[in-house]
Amino acid sequence: PALGREISSKECGEHRGSRYACPSDCAHNPWAPGNYDISLEINQRLTTKLLERIMRERADDPDWLSWVRHINGESPDRMTAGWQWRYFGERDENGLTFVERWEKEKFRGLSNDERTKFGWLRSLRVAAVEVQRIIDVNSTEVVDLLSGSPRRFIIFDRGLASHAVRFSMYLVWLVQEPYYVSIQAGGIEVQAVADFDGGEIVLEVVRHLRGPAEDAGALQGWLIENYARVADSLLALSAASRRRMLEQLD
Repeated sequence: PALGREISSKECGEHRGSRYACPSDCAHNPWAPGNYDISLEINQRLTTKLLERIMRERADDPDWLSWVRHINGESPDRMTAGWQWRYFGERDENGLTFVERWEKEKFRGLSNDERTKFGWLRSLRVAAVEVQRIIDVNSTEVVDLLSGSPRRFIIFDRGLASHAVRFSMYLVWLVQEPYYVSIQAGGIEVQAVADFDGGEIVLEVVRHLRGPAEDAGALQGWLIENYARVADSLLALSAASRRRMLEQLD
């Protein structure tokens, strides 16, 4: 349907999602909402290849191996933060990130589907979302409270859909895909404080940590690099709120 003619399975596999703008109702489109399981499988294969390649690159660096042992013992959202920084943020002596080094080799070793997914991963961002509606077992309607002009959009993530309740708030890692937004591992629930929404709470934490809360352009990069510090602060805030509530009950 993308070309209005029959194509071979080989041509489909080599160009879908990259050269061909496949419609959402094509049965062979792995990014269509109805093929969510296939998209998850592609993401898992890509994650494995990313890890294998960067481990080969840094195999002789003892500091790197020590960091890997540390980060792999952290929570899923902290692991995501650490690995995303290593993939997309950290630069070598030539000023190149891991992704840029691989890009110079035309992403050798990746299939078309994996390269396409990799391209979307580069849109990874941290968002404070409030749940507006649970649609089904896969999808949840949310609004990004850190956005300058909040709008509703759909997140495809079974974990979120299974435990979220309406108006609950989360700090999550989002990836923009063609027909929906996905969560890239983990997330932290942002506990309500007085009448503040999740975005206001996160921005107050950023200010407390001397981050660029007033600079929307710099905020994303800072959140990606300092996600663990923000997570610690949110968890401490949640614990303090519960303690205060119990003290007031007493």
